[in-house]
Amino acid sequence: MTDDDLQRIRASSGWRERRVEVLHGTGDGSVVIKGQRIARSAWRYRLLNGFARLIGLPLLKAAPAHGGARAQAIEVERLRRLAAAGVAVPRVLHVSDEFFVQSWLGDGRLDHLLQREDALVWWHRGLQALLDVHARGQYLSQAFARNFIAVGDTLAMIDFEDDPLEA
Repeated sequence: MTDDDLQRIRASSGWRERRVEVLHGTGDGSVVIKGQRIARSAWRYRLLNGFARLIGLPLLKAAPAHGGARAQAIEVERLRRLAAAGVAVPRVLHVSDEFFVQSWLGDGRLDHLLQREDALVWWHRGLQALLDVHARGQYLSQAFARNFIAVGDTLAMIDFEDDPLEA
């Protein structure tokens, strides 16, 4: 990221108001700016985890969604580890105290692709992407169709603000 790009990002109100903003025309092409969420209270997760224990289903234990600086640090670290393992994820381009910047993969979300005539093709690609992640010894946080982005004929993954291994 150039100094001009970072100045433009810091001056933007988009990521501050909506937390996530796509910015086109930077030195790195189109990028996504993700502002930090407000830190979250853990009481909801403790309640859910207590309920899971009570009914004897420990696998329902929730991964903590911390928010704030901790969630940003988790997401940046997860993106870097996944990329190092060869998993298709956005590149981390810049990290600051208030936000981080990642490459924009496009807007071809799997949940939208599953509504087309070739939905079965995309369904199989989604399953293959999951198998590939696990074959590389990695895991996802929120493997929802909305978090799979088509990049050509393959799928990349986004959204890693929590780490299931914390549960």
